[in-house]
Amino acid sequence: MPRDMIVAWGTMKAILKAALKVVFISMLCVETHAADRVRLGYSSITANRIPLWLAQEGGIFARHGIDAEMLLIPSGTTGVQALVAGEVQILSATGATAVAAALRGADTVIVGSLGVIEYKLVALPQIRSVEALKGKRVGITRFGSFTDFGSRRVLRHLGLNPEKDVVLLQTGIAGATQRLMAMFSGTMDSTLTQVDTIFLAQIKLRREVSVLGSLLETGYRATGADIITSRRFVKEKPDLARRFMIAIIEGIHMARTQKDRALRMLSKQLKENDPRILEAQYRTFVIDTFPTKPYPDEVTVRFSLEDLDREFPGAKDKNVSQFIDTSLLKAIDQTGFIDKLYK
Repeated sequence: MPRDMIVAWGTMKAILKAALKVVFISMLCVETHAADRVRLGYSSITANRIPLWLAQEGGIFARHGIDAEMLLIPSGTTGVQALVAGEVQILSATGATAVAAALRGADTVIVGSLGVIEYKLVALPQIRSVEALKGKRVGITRFGSFTDFGSRRVLRHLGLNPEKDVVLLQTGIAGATQRLMAMFSGTMDSTLTQVDTIFLAQIKLRREVSVLGSLLETGYRATGADIITSRRFVKEKPDLARRFMIAIIEGIHMARTQKDRALRMLSKQLKENDPRILEAQYRTFVIDTFPTKPYPDEVTVRFSLEDLDREFPGAKDKNVSQFIDTSLLKAIDQTGFIDKLYK
């Protein structure tokens, strides 16, 4: 047999072995189910949704008996409203919006997180200092959204009063890349964005930005794609909720172990063909951000409560456990399922 055919066969065997391992481990954790319909909302078309897209198009949801209908709902605030209204059963958005809704009395709970993301407050290149930002428009998605909370925190850290020194402009634009492009088009002068989008501006658009501040510099941790549902859903459909989280875990695993497939998915969803941009997105999220065990991030919930204390006095003193539910992940983790995936 020619050497190149031997190498190709060896590669095929490795791929088949990995695929069979995932299927076998999944069979240990789930039984055969008639497909359960789930409406899944997500707040932006950004690379941190790739475990959801892979779970859908890679057949992972279907294998776990889930018929998922994925709905783009721009803005986490709007998404939470859809969740509370029963229009979706599960939502992928920043946890801060779920915490705010829960403080208002809504039945929302964070059951998972796809990791901590670094955010920067950037401005048009001619705005080179914090002083020059005064009186300018800082674009956010909506009031009450993560971009609102995050921008206010960075502005205060820089010595600016968000209520007086700048104009917080509601744009309705949830995607960090889209906000950055809107900034270049003149819609706003500054916005909160992710590190990878700054790289995109430099490479794809050949545009520079002024980086005025960092959310991490304020001591703040922020998640970009938490998994949010209602306690009622977890209580009434615990098996479905558990299968959904297993599918998310497998979606993360597929992204980590099948890079070419993940890059193709990013290219399709982001409508991006530049390999430099796709590689940067993959590295930023799949390698540096996604946890193998996507437990709710307690630290970011604590920060959210501190931010919301002005609007909801006493919020900072509340117990984080009121806003998260780790039972689904713990039950899966204790079976050894996740550890076996990565062996």
